[in-house]
Amino acid sequence: MLPRSIKAKVTLAVTVCFVVMLATFAAIQAYLVRNDIREMLGAQQLTLASQFAGEIDEKLTATHRALIAVARVIPPEIVGDPVRMRRSLEVRVGLQSMLDSLFLVSAQGVTLVDLPDLGHSGLSVAEREFFQRTLKDRKPYVSQPFLGRGLKQPIVVMTAPIFDKRGEVVAILSGALDLLSPNFLGRIGTASIGKTGAYALLGRDRTIIVSREHDRIMTQGPAPGISSYFDHAVAGREGWEESTNSRGLHALFGYKPLQTVPWVLVAALPTEEAYAPIVAAQKRTVLVVLALFLVLVPVLWLAARYLLGPLLALHETIRQMRGGAGILPASLAGRTDEIGKLAADFDSLLRERSRAETALRESQKQLSLALEGSQLALFDWNVTSGEVFLSEQWAVMLGGKPELTRITFEALSQLVHPDDLPVLTGLIHDVLKGAASHYRAEHRVGTKDGSWIWVQSHGQVTARSPDGRASRLVGTNADVTEKKNAEQVLKAQRVELERLAQYDSLTGLPNRNLFNERIAQALARGRRRAQPTALVYLDIDHFKSINDSMGHVAGDAVLSGFAARLIKCVRDTDTVARLGGDEFVILLDSLRHPEDVRLVGNKLIETMKPELHVGQKRLQVTASIGIAFAIGTETGEILLNRADGALYEAKKAGRNRFHIALPIPGPNADAAAAYSSLAQGR
Repeated sequence: MLPRSIKAKVTLAVTVCFVVMLATFAAIQAYLVRNDIREMLGAQQLTLASQFAGEIDEKLTATHRALIAVARVIPPEIVGDPVRMRRSLEVRVGLQSMLDSLFLVSAQGVTLVDLPDLGHSGLSVAEREFFQRTLKDRKPYVSQPFLGRGLKQPIVVMTAPIFDKRGEVVAILSGALDLLSPNFLGRIGTASIGKTGAYALLGRDRTIIVSREHDRIMTQGPAPGISSYFDHAVAGREGWEESTNSRGLHALFGYKPLQTVPWVLVAALPTEEAYAPIVAAQKRTVLVVLALFLVLVPVLWLAARYLLGPLLALHETIRQMRGGAGILPASLAGRTDEIGKLAADFDSLLRERSRAETALRESQKQLSLALEGSQLALFDWNVTSGEVFLSEQWAVMLGGKPELTRITFEALSQLVHPDDLPVLTGLIHDVLKGAASHYRAEHRVGTKDGSWIWVQSHGQVTARSPDGRASRLVGTNADVTEKKNAEQVLKAQRVELERLAQYDSLTGLPNRNLFNERIAQALARGRRRAQPTALVYLDIDHFKSINDSMGHVAGDAVLSGFAARLIKCVRDTDTVARLGGDEFVILLDSLRHPEDVRLVGNKLIETMKPELHVGQKRLQVTASIGIAFAIGTETGEILLNRADGALYEAKKAGRNRFHIALPIPGPNADAAAAYSSLAQGR
């Protein structure tokens, strides 16, 4: 039954209108906040997937390069000796730390050495795809994931072929990564996003390689059309979307394809967790509306009774007047301005309500920033007043407890490292002036304990005054200290790998790779300056017998001592390199006189005469030497082959001597005659 009195009608109408408006406002606000959080968290999943995929790409590349570098320096002649091969691999501690296992496979597919020793020696891998592919293509390869024979766990194998002097593949150095072990790939299945989010690794062939759900590992994913995010991810796209997987999990999915292998990394955050702050806020809003309703009804009832008192009194007076029992009191007759006063009071009430709604909107904006579900510290800068509001995560990043921060922009700028402040200030100035739509910068910020952390700051102007001046700038701050530290470590590792790729680890001399670069440069300089270049090829006499009788440690000591003596015999501008085993070369650049090379040869023979101390023993170490000249357009390979031939002649003549090869006739007839005379007079 509808109320009949004005007080009840006013009370009910005002109450219903207030509740409906408040509920509508709350619903619209919740919808907008939900969309904002969805966009923010969706982009965050893509960022997380991109960062993790980039890290995996870098580590896969670094690990494979290290494996290739080791394969290049392994002498092919020790492949057939498992004991020597194992010793050679055991010293590669850095490479072993990057892989779960390291093993050497013969050209026939038989495992020769495995580290650690898992008893796989003698087993055949000839039917494995990684072996067949490497043997066929004759180049390094990263396999598709497959289940191992023993533990039936998914593994990935990296390979690098080892070639003999004829360019034939004599063995394949291989390294395995267990996708469920705690390595950089195994972390995919254990890392979490928030409380319930997770990562997954997919193959472009729709194989689920790694997943937190172990029963799905190395199984075929859903058929096309069942899960839209899965279809987009395996198609090689990069992005994010809100979708449902084949098991009914509704989540925000970010996916990023890897560059080095045909895999896709997926970051998933369930919407139940993503939207949990919004659901909690909606529940609190409902409780607040109910509480306001219970409080508002009696308050409005009393207010209506009070405000309508004069009308009720008038009504009573009129009723009495109608009954002839009374007259209109003079006090009521003079209240002709009641409607005006009521209008003024109502206007004042509306103004108060408008101010309250404005304060409520600002409070809700700040609340939406504080409800962000990531490790980002959000900030809201009132450019006009200079006040900056930062979410709780900012205090945590600086080493404090979670709490909202209000600070001036000037005070906030004082926390930035002095070296980084000019660049950051310039970027922000460009955004405020409208020269750029947003800014993104990495800079250092001082913490409470006096240390510095790296922060990635991103912001954009969201409001401007009618004259175009920026009035509000919002954005995020993220702690990227670990990322910066990891970049420094990776940079140092890359420098070390580049050094290992160009220098011999035992003697410290340039290896074959660096020698090939320098001989090409030296030949080019010689042609420009019309000066000959000489190549000295050395081989330690009877080195194999030293190795066999005294062991590899003594052999390494002989090689190191031999290399040290070679360096003393040449100029700083000349290059001494170790090609492998007991083979060394000396590149004599820009010779001025033909006789210089004979002086160098005699000096080398004389330098080797003193006994070499190896432990408690003294050894007489001699060398056979072959020398060749380049006085025309010879290539480094031709010059090396001619010096090798001269070395063979020195050995055939009894060792412990040098032999000079005859030059190839060319356009420089005078120089050729001079060096021919030198070779004939050896």
